[in-house]
This record gives sequence, C-alpha cells and structure tokens, in this order.
Amino acid sequence: MLLGSKKEHTRISLIFLDLLVTIAAFVTAFFIRGLVVIDNNSFLIDIQYYLILFFLVILTWAALLSNSKEVQILPNKSFKEIAYDVTKVVFIGTTVILSITFLVKGFIISRLFVLMFSFINVSFLIIERKCYQHYKIAKYRSNEGLSDIVIIGKGQLFKQIIQLVKSHKDWGVSLAESFDIGVFDENTANRIKAMPIDLVIFAGEKDDAGKTEKFLKIFAESGIKSMISIDSLFSINKNNFINTQSVFGFDFLEFSGKNEKPLLIYLKYFFDKIFSAILLVLLLPVYLLVSAAIVVSMGRPILFIQERVGMNGKIFKMYKFRTMVNGAEELKEKLKDKNEMSGPVFKIVNDPRITRIGRFLRRYSLDEIPQFFNILRGDMSFVGPRPPLLKEVKDYEFWHRRRLSMKPGLTCLWQISGRNEIDFTDWMYKDMEYIDKWSLIYDFAIIIRTIPIVLKGKGI
Repeated sequence: MLLGSKKEHTRISLIFLDLLVTIAAFVTAFFIRGLVVIDNNSFLIDIQYYLILFFLVILTWAALLSNSKEVQILPNKSFKEIAYDVTKVVFIGTTVILSITFLVKGFIISRLFVLMFSFINVSFLIIERKCYQHYKIAKYRSNEGLSDIVIIGKGQLFKQIIQLVKSHKDWGVSLAESFDIGVFDENTANRIKAMPIDLVIFAGEKDDAGKTEKFLKIFAESGIKSMISIDSLFSINKNNFINTQSVFGFDFLEFSGKNEKPLLIYLKYFFDKIFSAILLVLLLPVYLLVSAAIVVSMGRPILFIQERVGMNGKIFKMYKFRTMVNGAEELKEKLKDKNEMSGPVFKIVNDPRITRIGRFLRRYSLDEIPQFFNILRGDMSFVGPRPPLLKEVKDYEFWHRRRLSMKPGLTCLWQISGRNEIDFTDWMYKDMEYIDKWSLIYDFAIIIRTIPIVLKGKGI
C-alpha cells in the first residue's frame, strides 16, 4: 500500500515492466510463427503488417495499463486477482486489435497469431507481476522502500487504521507515530514538520472537523501530503464510489453509484455501435421475414414503440416487433389482478394479449431485434439493466434508481438468472451486482450465457 510519490513511481515502473513483457511476448509469438509458417516468402512479404501491428499493440496496451487502477501490485493480492487484472487488460486490448484488423481492408494479419500472442502475453504478465510482488515484499521486510506515515485522530476508526498498519508490514507502510487529535496542538505539529514522513492521515470524528481543517492547511502549507478519512465524517454506503471534481473553480467530492472507468466505458459503447451495425446487416433477412409474418398474421403496425427510461432517467423510444394484439396497453388495466411479479412491474407468463406469432417471437427473443437500432443510436447497450417504464421508476425506492446509472441493455444478469422466476427485489439486487462488478469481460460472459438461453427458446 505505497502512498504519495512512492505509489506513483511504483505504478509507472510497473507500466514500463508490463510493456517490456508485452514486447517480449510479441517477439516470442513472432518467433514461433516463423518456425511453423509454411510459406516463408509470404511471411517475409507481410512482415510490414506485423510491424504496424506491433506499434498498435504497444499504443493500445500503454493506454489500457495507464488507465487501469489495478496496475499497482499490492502484496496482499492473490494469484487469482492478479490473473484477472492481467486477463482483463489483454482481453480488451486483443478485442480492440481484432476489431481494427477486421475493419481495415487489406490489413493481412493472422488472427491465430493475435490469439497466440494474447495467450503468451497473459502468461508472461502473470509471471512478471508475481515476481514483482515477491520482490516488493522482500524489500518491505528488509525495511526498504516503506512509506512512513503519521496518523492523527480518535475513536474506533483511528484505532483500526493503526492496528492494520502495525500488523501489515507487507503493505509497504511504516507507522512513524500516532497522535490523539484531542490533545494535538501547534507544538505537536512542529514536531511532525521536522520528521521524515511521506504522509499524514487524519482519522478523527465529525466533531473534530474544525481542528482537522486547521492542521490540514498547516501541513499543506508545509508541503506535507495529507489525507482525511471520509468514513469518519460521512456515513457512506460502501457501494458509493468517490472522486474529486473541480467545477466552476471550486473543489467537490463526487459520490457516484458506479465505478467510473471512462476509457473502458468508451470502449463498451464503441463496440456496441460496431457490432449493432454488423448485426443489423446480417439479420436483415430475419427482419424482413418477421415483418412479413407480423403483417400477414396480425396486420399493422409491425413495430411496437414505447417510451422507456434510459441512463440517468432520460426518456427514449424503444423498438420491438409487435407481439400483442392492438390495444394491449388498454387491456393491461383489466389484467392488473393477475400480475405475477412483485414490485412496480407487470408480468404474466401466459399473457392473453400475446398473439400466437408473438409468443414464438418472444420465446426466441426475435422481438428484440429492432433494439439493435436503439443500441446503434446510443439509447441502449448490449448488456445492462433492462429499461423500465416511467411509471415503474416513479414507484422505485431510492436504492432501486441506481440501476439507471448505467445505459440499459438488451440482456442483463437478471435475464440469465431466471427472469420471471425472480421477484422484483432480487431482480434489483441482480442489477446492483452487475453495476458493482462491471467490466468488459463481465459483459462478454453475460452475452455468452445469453446465447444458449435464446437458442433453447427460454425467452418468455
């Protein structure tokens, strides 16, 4: 748990190490390809493409590693956690590279080579990070490279932090001294001013806010880096993610219901648009066939267009193939007593408003195909909480509304976990679980698990 400048130095060092290992993995994969390639002449001809690919890989990996908050290896990280961190970066990078090579015509690169490089890269990075972890632990145990800290405060949190620091030397932190804020004064602050320390941590209570503010200013003026525990000042739900923001020239603490990952979110929405466009083209024959079937069996309209609530409560028009009789929304009022779901949602397994062709479309989720237009427009994503109706949102409890902090999706954790067999509260918990665990790999896993459910006709 390095702090201050030592943490940043360690982070930068690790990024460079990761890039060196990635270069080694690329060279190894290229060497293996040179051994197994059949036509040596073609291999020499397309070597220029591999040079371009090499620089693309370095640029992509550098961006991902710089953006990754997991880049610092904490000594208490397990092998599984390190493997997950590494695999996530390589998976995202590989997806970006494959997308670029797919979109750029005439870019001749073996997809097998890219996958082989990715596998070698993951293996090399895991070995490198475990070795780096053991190296850092050995240094800490020999009292090298430790961050010296002073803790000022009182109460239970103050005692817990002191105990954790004392019992976890492997975290890279050394407790220089601790002080009770109740008796802390300018003379004590002068003592700290003369001490060789990296950081001062304030862990007082709400009634210590004035005194904490006073000495924070003094230490900042002295060039001593300080931190204040928010847990001691606010009763914050652990699901909240906190960032600092400078707005209108003032500094703010930002409390968010989800972990902000700007680059990864951008990649998620970038892939949404690319793959929705591809699927709209590939599924055009299905679109036309389903449209014809609806017109013949039910007449017009073909599409059911309904206002739904998207990210941050924004209203958008969601498209579906029509699966119910005309006037289905009016008939819904007469069926309220047959609702099989708890909470503010309405679901009936054998809904009498659904037509015969509509039941087939729903069973195989064919009615959802027009939502690829919503994804292309940016209203929705492939994976995310399902978009609710406005009247449902009005009946939400406060914690339910957090599901609107992410863009709504075509599929979600709830849909692969039982759908209508899950009551409303568990459904909401599933959405919160998705938001808390979100990553591109998690999205990919949900999509993979959705496919057999669709093929087996479990869509209703």
